[in-house]
Amino acid sequence: MSKFLNMNKEMQILLCMTIVLLFFAISACEFVSIFTNSFKPTPPPPDWLTDWLQDPVCQPPCWYGITPGITTITDTAKILGELPWVKIEFGPGKPLDMGPDLRVEWSSKQQNDVGGFAFSDLEGKMTASLGFRGTLSTQLEDIFETFGYPTDVFASDCHAGICHTELIYMSSGMVLYIYPPPDWRGFIKVSPDAKVEEIWFFPPGLEGYLAAFHRSDNLQEWIVAWEGYTKYKVAIW
Repeated sequence: MSKFLNMNKEMQILLCMTIVLLFFAISACEFVSIFTNSFKPTPPPPDWLTDWLQDPVCQPPCWYGITPGITTITDTAKILGELPWVKIEFGPGKPLDMGPDLRVEWSSKQQNDVGGFAFSDLEGKMTASLGFRGTLSTQLEDIFETFGYPTDVFASDCHAGICHTELIYMSSGMVLYIYPPPDWRGFIKVSPDAKVEEIWFFPPGLEGYLAAFHRSDNLQEWIVAWEGYTKYKVAIW
């Protein structure tokens, strides 16, 4: 401090200007970085997802010829292995043995951070659930435009400022997963631009839903009817 005071006036001004310019230079770089990340264009959905939305091979719960509750887990692995954009991680000859269950795991060759799973029933025969997750780059309104609105909503497991929320097509065997933040009253809001993080298929009906995801019957009291784009109460255990 004493050295700064002993400097002549011109040197003090020059030093202060240098510090100020350095501060603005660093701030400008941070602003550019934030601006660039904020307005970075969203990557387009994978081709297979676009095809599924625009011209699906079959209707839910069927997906590319795989129907939970009807298609065997072995045939599921075979169908997945024949899709040109799919890379099988476990199978198709040897689905991963999970004890009473069998699991087939796959990833997309088009987009490395997108993949999926197929789980068998407890006897290891039929496919009980089939789904995929990752950077799907699609919104709720995109899927609603093709398949209509869900019948039920189930919001739970709020951690790190987000809530695990399921939009359930109970009669057609499909679930869309989104992760909205809760408000201070314990409600989440479903918006048309909500990002879809996962899509799953299961044998249609409440029984098929509970069995496919190993849920207990008392979960029913927390599943509420779809009422449009609005707020829904988060389940408290």
